[in-house]
Amino acid sequence: PPGWNKSFPLWKMQQQSLGWLRQMEADPEPYLQEAIESFEVPSLGLRMEGMAAIPTHGSRAVLADGVGFGKTAVVLARLCEDKVKEPSTDIISGGRIATKATLVLVPAHLVGQWLSEADKFIDAKRNLVKVCIADHKDLLKLSVRDIVSADLIVMNFEVLESKRYLQRLSDLATGGARSID
Repeated sequence: PPGWNKSFPLWKMQQQSLGWLRQMEADPEPYLQEAIESFEVPSLGLRMEGMAAIPTHGSRAVLADGVGFGKTAVVLARLCEDKVKEPSTDIISGGRIATKATLVLVPAHLVGQWLSEADKFIDAKRNLVKVCIADHKDLLKLSVRDIVSADLIVMNFEVLESKRYLQRLSDLATGGARSID
């Protein structure tokens, strides 16, 4: 892909995964996002299961190849394939904040590795704008403009589970009228 460091060509298997990602992102059909929750009461021999589903739209894909298959390289190659998109001067579009960024959610110990791999695989001339969110403090330092201008956001997924993040999200969603304690 343009902007890819030619010293690290993709393996055939990675090229196939890259093609699959491209195909998934181009599919105009909504993806049915499903969640299943189960609850058991062993003393009664009872098990309850609930399921919810909602169609989601937009360019999206989840790559879940096995360990050692080069998922990082595949996702970074897909990022390079996208034409360099300029951030919109109109940040809010249709009630949503539009961003060109690819969001990568990883465990805490992989945040630095992802950023190093981006430096390794993507040519510096590509001028990739990277944002690192290793903890809640990093998130608080960011502006909407920082996120809108980013090409790649690498975030520790544990931030999304933290009490501080959930409280802030609750405050933003309810104007502070509801606590999640």
